[in-house]
Parts: sequence; C-alpha cells; structure tokens
Amino acid sequence: MPTITKLDAARRTLSVAIRLFFAREDAVAVHTLAAAAQAVVRDLAKSESATVTSILHDHPDIPENQRRAWINAINRPANFMKHADKDPDQTLEFAEEEAMTLILDASLVLTQLTGQVPPAVVTFLGWFAVAHPEMRAAFGRNDIADLCTTIGIKADDYEWFKSRAAG
Repeated sequence: MPTITKLDAARRTLSVAIRLFFAREDAVAVHTLAAAAQAVVRDLAKSESATVTSILHDHPDIPENQRRAWINAINRPANFMKHADKDPDQTLEFAEEEAMTLILDASLVLTQLTGQVPPAVVTFLGWFAVAHPEMRAAFGRNDIADLCTTIGIKADDYEWFKSRAAG
C-alpha cells in the first residue's frame, strides 16, 4: 500500500480538478475537488506560517468583524456538497464559476508552498491569464499565456488546455 503526504494528496486532487475543469465535466465535482485541495494547501501553508495562505479566505481587506460571514459564504457550496446531517432538504443556487476561483487560490498557495508548479497548475494559470488579460501582470512570466498569444489560442479552447493539463 503506497504512502502519500497531505501535500501530495492536495497536489493530485487539484490536478484532477483542473483536468475535469478543462474537460468541462460536472461543475459540482470540480468544485468539490478544488475545495478539498484548497483546504489542505491552506492548512499546510498556515502550519508553515506562509506569507500567503489564501487570497480568498485570508484577504487583508476583509474587516475582522465580517470575516466569519465572509468565510461562511466562501465555504457554503463546498459544505453543502459534503454535509447533509443538519439540512438534508436544503438547496443551493450554485455558481459554477466559483470552482475557477478555488482552483486559482489553491494553485497560487500550492506554488508558494512548494516552489514547484505541477503541469496542470501551469496550464490553469496560463488559461487564467488568457481568460483575464487584465490580471496578466499579476502572474509575471507565463509561458502558456505567451504561447496562446503567439499562436492565437483563446480561453474557450478548452480542448487545447485540457491536452496540456494532462501532462
């Protein structure tokens, strides 16, 4: 039986979430995997006193007296998808694009934590830079985004990104 670390579990879970994202698979599954990976890398970053543990959960502009409500709102979809003990009849208006934000957050924290960027994360960050060119400067050098610009790949060419995320 193989032994894995928490970091390896988070890296692998995040990579699968990214591949499913590009395959345009079920957004609920993508969100669930992304949230699980993001929670683990956040916890690992906190345990190592990293300077960034989450651009979502730990954003410095959230007033302390509103932080709990903010975190509850971010965690609501993931908690809905993994718990039914207290609210079995509850429903959720689900915004599929929230998975993208969780993947981004987990990718950035994982990269800071390890100094290594798995192929799926490289591809996702490249896609994000293409999909949100106004934020491109925040990513510094990005070979995938540069290549996309050079050869004319658009953010909605999910098949192209999927083939690179599998790498």
